[in-house]
Amino acid sequence: MAISFRKRLGMVISVFILGVGTTVPAGATTFPGQNGAIAYEQGYPTRIATVDPMTGTTSRLAGAGAYQPVWSPDGKRLAYVRGAFIFVMSATGKDMYHIPHSEGLTDASPTWSADGSKLAFVRTRQDGQSAVASVRIGSHSVVILSGWSNDKKYRAPSWSPDGRNVVYEEYDAVSA
Repeated sequence: MAISFRKRLGMVISVFILGVGTTVPAGATTFPGQNGAIAYEQGYPTRIATVDPMTGTTSRLAGAGAYQPVWSPDGKRLAYVRGAFIFVMSATGKDMYHIPHSEGLTDASPTWSADGSKLAFVRTRQDGQSAVASVRIGSHSVVILSGWSNDKKYRAPSWSPDGRNVVYEEYDAVSA
């Protein structure tokens, strides 16, 4: 039996570091980051924080409303969603910027290519149409990969190991 996304978020996992437990929502963690740091959603409204697995030290990286953290493959950058935008920042919380888009669009579900040069994500229009898109890091040029659709919704984009293709889940918008 599949567990709904809301129920999955309601479940918790415990990360025990040197005997110190930190409770983190299931499905809301990502690691490894720089020096092996684990990024996770904290509190409500959610914030992005990290925990050092060697010391148990936590640090807040992004403020209220931030979610879906995902480390770049080299652990030097973190992408996350806040509001309608995907933000990218350094592992220390500096050099932050967002993937630009026009008013009426919302971006979510960021995922890094294996070499860390691109992000794939789901983009949704105000009218409900959605598409899978990608952007080269440092560029403002977003490429729509799937085409826009009213009938289909997209989620969970993932890059092929060579970074040339993106796979994603497609589901019927009417029955979802």
